[in-house]
Amino acid sequence: MPGAAVRVFWKQQDVWAGLLIMALGGLALWLAGNLAMGQAVRMGPGYVPRILAGVVVALGAVVCGRGLVAGGVSAGSWALRPLAVILASIVAFGFLIERLGLVLASIALVTVARVAAGRERPVETVALAMALAAFAAATFVGLLGLPFKLWPA
Repeated sequence: MPGAAVRVFWKQQDVWAGLLIMALGGLALWLAGNLAMGQAVRMGPGYVPRILAGVVVALGAVVCGRGLVAGGVSAGSWALRPLAVILASIVAFGFLIERLGLVLASIALVTVARVAAGRERPVETVALAMALAAFAAATFVGLLGLPFKLWPA
């Protein structure tokens, strides 16, 4: 039967999400490994990062464990094209922000990421790009005073 959901004995999304969360927590633990831990009364620079990373690992284990216990529907296949397009938009933003400034890099981010949706709506895309660029400029440069250039030199 086409389009029928396959029943599995575990929630794939929760298990994968839990494993990803635990991996990020493990990475944070590894990165904080060279920092002195200290004690609760006299905390070292590694105290809070290690505690928070441990909490993240524990929460990831809870999410993963719940996914293993609960039954669910198969997650199906991954949509690789939208995933690649979103990743490409983020990488493009990173390369363009120093060369073109925050405003044009934000517009490029939205324009490239919009391709992932698969719907061509140019008016919505332009409106969203302009709104995000204005919000980013007002927030990061105006309110927070971060030293981003808004436009190319």
